[in-house]
Amino acid sequence: MRIAFATTDLAHVNALPLSAPCLVIHEVSEEGAHLIQASELTTNDREAHLRLLGGCQFVFAMETDDITSALLRRLGCDVLLSHRERPIAEGLDNMVSRLRDQGSRWLRHREREARQWAIENPERL
Repeated sequence: MRIAFATTDLAHVNALPLSAPCLVIHEVSEEGAHLIQASELTTNDREAHLRLLGGCQFVFAMETDDITSALLRRLGCDVLLSHRERPIAEGLDNMVSRLRDQGSRWLRHREREARQWAIENPERL
């Protein structure tokens, strides 16, 4: 599954999902995580942010509002605030270990959705 991190410094979760100067996207599975893309964006280009987050199941962010959450949810992306101001590496380790431990029912469901999305949208990978 794809996970994004909203960041200002490419190292910490410290930005808003639709106005982050950088979005770092990783592919995460039980085996580990690998970097897909690190994009620098203009903070006022909401459409570019939405395009990048379109294939992600989660985005770790500093905070969010209801409108942003709704826009991202329509794309199939949930906002996670549990690692704000913490290192991206810590968030990745947490997700990998949750997947290895078979995680929650909700996380397993999201992983299945991610696999189905990848099958239906090979051009976006």
